[in-house]
Amino acid sequence: MGNENNKKKITTGYQVLTIAENSPASKIGLVPFLDFIVVANGTPLYQDDDTFTKIISENDGSTLELSVYNIGSLDLRDIKITPNSNWGGSGSIGITIRYGNFETVRESVFEVLEVSENSPSQLAGIQVGDFIVGLPNLNFGNETAFFDYIRSKIDQEIQMYIFTKENKMKEVTITPNLSWGGEGCLGCDLGYGILHRIKYEIDGSKKKDLQTNKIKETNESINILKNQKENENKKEEEKEKEKEKEKEKEKEKEKEKDKDNEKENENEKENENEKDNENNKEKYNQTENEKTKENIQENLTLENEINNQKKDQPKLENDIYNLNNLQSKENGNENQNLDNKPNNNFVPIQFETVNNQFKDETMIVPQNNLNTNNTEKKKSKTD
Repeated sequence: MGNENNKKKITTGYQVLTIAENSPASKIGLVPFLDFIVVANGTPLYQDDDTFTKIISENDGSTLELSVYNIGSLDLRDIKITPNSNWGGSGSIGITIRYGNFETVRESVFEVLEVSENSPSQLAGIQVGDFIVGLPNLNFGNETAFFDYIRSKIDQEIQMYIFTKENKMKEVTITPNLSWGGEGCLGCDLGYGILHRIKYEIDGSKKKDLQTNKIKETNESINILKNQKENENKKEEEKEKEKEKEKEKEKEKEKEKDKDNEKENENEKENENEKDNENNKEKYNQTENEKTKENIQENLTLENEINNQKKDQPKLENDIYNLNNLQSKENGNENQNLDNKPNNNFVPIQFETVNNQFKDETMIVPQNNLNTNNTEKKKSKTD
């Protein structure tokens, strides 16, 4: 695990472009273009955001510790600076910076391959093996931007930042021109790209010390990066958990909605069943009422018939009486003492009863009539 950590390295930070004279930054040994600020007061600067500017503002007038990585020496060192917004210039520490990748910046330089005699480059002190790493007023990201800028400054003095073959940083003044007597306006051949990145050579003992320090500092940086990454992962995990909780809440809400819908459906069904039961009950009651009315009507009709029969009974009795008198006369019973009243010797004849309402109703037939009939039968037998 340790060997794996040693292979890791810091890759991004804030590149120092310019340093103002008499500023707080001018007193701490920062190197333009080669130095990258990667940590401020223990806070890694992983992204191009407002973290660094906030830390500077919060420590105005106080000591601020910076971790600086040099892409020339590949050295990570700690320096201290005191931001002061009243130092007399722009900003609190007096530098201009840009966020970038170490390897990209190392490749965005021009290696001096050849210098012509009496050329503007030779007069400026530029030598073979030096590197043009930047211009004070231009952050060139490719060779086209660099040469366009040089052509726009023909016969004008410009400053260049040179990283020398002695591993030092210097600023030179050069006047590009086309009348110096040779080719080009600078009088030097330049190489650009991955094959012409900065090479930093040091003696063996110093190199060993730097490597030891670099490994130690790199491990510390890796730990810082690792902690930061772990914190970021924890935040991501917390966000995921929050999302899961929200999803669970949504699911619970959906379940509650489904339950409410089911209850509503059940209530609707119950209401429909109640309505159906009420309708059926009403229909049943109507049917029963109709049947009851029919039964009452039938009973009334039958009762009327019986009443009519009762009304006709006295007439029937009188007819029977008259018939008996007539038969008595024919049989020679004229002297029979008969009152003008019906004979009480009657045989009851039972009527058919309906619904047990007329159980005691009878029809009266005179007994004499029955005797007469019997007498006639006897006579007929005698004859």
